[in-house]
Amino acid sequence: MFLPRPRDCGTLLVAMNCTTTRPFTRGHRVPALTTFTAILLAGALCVVALADSPQEGRAWSWGRYWDGQTACPDGRFIQVCGGIQHSIGLRPSGEIVCWGFPSLCQGVPTGKFVQVAAGWCHNMALREDGVIVTWGQPGSSLCGNTTPPTGTFSRIATGMFHTLAIRADGSAVGWGLGITASGWNGNYGQSICPSGQFTRVAGGYDHSVGIRP
Repeated sequence: MFLPRPRDCGTLLVAMNCTTTRPFTRGHRVPALTTFTAILLAGALCVVALADSPQEGRAWSWGRYWDGQTACPDGRFIQVCGGIQHSIGLRPSGEIVCWGFPSLCQGVPTGKFVQVAAGWCHNMALREDGVIVTWGQPGSSLCGNTTPPTGTFSRIATGMFHTLAIRADGSAVGWGLGITASGWNGNYGQSICPSGQFTRVAGGYDHSVGIRP
């Protein structure tokens, strides 16, 4: 979830007395003079946010930390996102950095990417050429089939056990759990995308949303 007013984000974080966990330091409060450009709620376990001022692009995180998912690396990021036990950041250079539970960060792809997304146990990244790349534990039965479709895409989003993407023509496609609406074994139709064009998509636990042009 991206909040449109960075200073409101910063005010909210401080007002809630949220704490942040950096490498080797725990329990530090978010600085009162720091505002944020983006905040992502990673399930119910941790939060990852990008600072706006005075440390633009620095990643902050707080919440559950014993798998290392809140130990944000230093340096600048242009995007951050979080899964259940891990977090992912995208550097300005297009490099992907993953931290947290080791098996969820295995096989981090190299190259230049424009977007990343983290699910419960699977990760997705969008390359410069519009191709989707996966890593983590995509074969886990919890994640369903996370093999991405062929073609080129402009946006990606990851739900808890499913994934969504917008094709180059604006149409949306989903895969993983929810390819049927049977209500059995987590299939509630969350991967069944309506026809038409979209500019944004997002996935939750067992539902999905999209924005039309």
